[in-house]
Amino acid sequence: MTRFKAVIFHLLIMNALLAQQQDFHTWYNVTIKGELFKNVSYEIEPELRLFDNSGRLGSVLADIKLFKPIIKKNGIGIIYRYQTDFYNPDYNARIHRWGVYSRLRKKIGKLKCSYRAQLQAEYENYKTTRNGMVPQMEHRHKLAAKWEGKNWIVNPGMGVEYFFSIGSFDNHGKWKRRITLSIEHELTKNTSLLLAYKRHNKFNVSDPNVVNILLMGIEFKIK
Repeated sequence: MTRFKAVIFHLLIMNALLAQQQDFHTWYNVTIKGELFKNVSYEIEPELRLFDNSGRLGSVLADIKLFKPIIKKNGIGIIYRYQTDFYNPDYNARIHRWGVYSRLRKKIGKLKCSYRAQLQAEYENYKTTRNGMVPQMEHRHKLAAKWEGKNWIVNPGMGVEYFFSIGSFDNHGKWKRRITLSIEHELTKNTSLLLAYKRHNKFNVSDPNVVNILLMGIEFKIK
């Protein structure tokens, strides 16, 4: 636990020194989990994002996910997102995203590992712009791990995610990497708090921007 806290402190200090070259975001989200049908679970996750050193509203979004296990906790799911972006002062981008994904999980002692592969299509200003007529296609892959102890105050976690564009349409700067360090605290049996640091940057571009993200969330499990 001490080493994990030291890593987070080091990364935050390092990024503060580079504040003139990088941006700092703050994300706030709520996750509601439950079972829709037998062996079909759902997640609803509204989120608010601030950018420009967390001084301006960046986007408001909500994810809806359905997941069906096939072998134990491993299975497939679908996801839909509606998002409004305010990053461009000239216009607000309204984004529709549809995706399908597969998820694998494995528990080894106190360590929980997961892998998710997702294919998604994203429309920006649906049917009113070029990006609203031809979707941006991406596949993304996330590998994550979390340590859970019976009497631990917080459960640490970490993960890495890669985003890759498909096709040649508007692909410049769409290849991205996101590294996450997190801690989770269980308030009650069905409620937990999450604090995470994410480092997000594009690659295969000449001058990649780097975004440092502080995520604060609360999760409710509905029985």
